[in-house]
Amino acid sequence: PGERLFIREGAVLEAKTSKQRTIFLFNDMLIVTQAMKPNRRHSAQVLLSPRGSPISPRGNQSKYKFKTKYYIEEIVVEEEKDEDVIKNIFSITVKSTLKKLHLAVIS
Repeated sequence: PGERLFIREGAVLEAKTSKQRTIFLFNDMLIVTQAMKPNRRHSAQVLLSPRGSPISPRGNQSKYKFKTKYYIEEIVVEEEKDEDVIKNIFSITVKSTLKKLHLAVIS
């Protein structure tokens, strides 16, 4: 294994629930997060910078609540057919469990 490299950050919607998520793509993993509201505190939250490193809960930095992570070698990403209302849909399938998450890119 080598050094973890940040590739891209982006806003997506969970296709089933229409909940907005922020995803962080690294060379070896994809992290799914939820934006935290200002002044909201959770004892179990994990805060990440846009580069994926932990940040201090103090200050006015953007804060994200960790939802899940996927290691790149354990998933398959596929483009899905657009729906009437939702466009740019893709799915993430975990190879070992066949669990599938449908996401839509927010333009």
